[in-house]
Amino acid sequence: MTGCCRRVVGGSAFTVAGRHGLSKPLARRALARRDRTKMRTKNKWITALGATALVAVAVQLKPQEVTAADHADAPMTQADGAADIADFYAWHTDRGTVVAIMTFAALRAPGDAPVYDATKLYTINIDNTFDPGVGNPAFNDNEPDIQIHVRFGQNNLGEWGVQVNNLPGADDETFDGAVQTVLTNGVASAIAGDFDDPFFFDFEGFLATRDNLLDDSDPIDVAFTAADFFAGTNAMAVVVEFDAAAASDGNNFVQLWATTGVTP
Repeated sequence: MTGCCRRVVGGSAFTVAGRHGLSKPLARRALARRDRTKMRTKNKWITALGATALVAVAVQLKPQEVTAADHADAPMTQADGAADIADFYAWHTDRGTVVAIMTFAALRAPGDAPVYDATKLYTINIDNTFDPGVGNPAFNDNEPDIQIHVRFGQNNLGEWGVQVNNLPGADDETFDGAVQTVLTNGVASAIAGDFDDPFFFDFEGFLATRDNLLDDSDPIDVAFTAADFFAGTNAMAVVVEFDAAAASDGNNFVQLWATTGVTP
């Protein structure tokens, strides 16, 4: 695992505690459909504790700094790139919306074929009944109150498209369109496809710093150079922008996490 942190941007009625890294430009929006699946869950609770087995973020009134990362997994997990979540990011906007991005099939070279799989279900889970100041587990159930579903599929010409279901602020419960295309529905929008990986990490600087800390004879400890080890790599992504008020249902604090499902 690699580690990195992202400082949340504050300012409006909502603030999203976002997941990992300094982000490079990435299109803002996403996709799906509700279906019964066997869920393969990757979560990363986005807290000061760092990464665990989940991919999650929190939206709250006041900004906070969060840390977590899980960009590279075990070989068997990476072998199914379409189901292997790389990162999950979320933040609020001054338009009264929340942007959430789930990346998968990362560490791919430019020119590599996009990774689309019609058997995978991508879900962004929203828990809008959570209160960080309440320790009552009956209230803080950590269960999704809203699930945004995204799924890929092909037409008779073999062209890939994406379907989005249950996106807060959309006029239609389900809408679809071509990949690599911004799909707007009501005040919500989505896009899915192949993008420059937004994750930033100076991996070589991390290794050099580790070695320096283990070498008592070396007076230099920190050896980060701000070089992006992941520059020039691509990741698949589903990106959604949705209405914050509809997602929060009046709560000031919302948890989000991402899962992938594999159909039987």
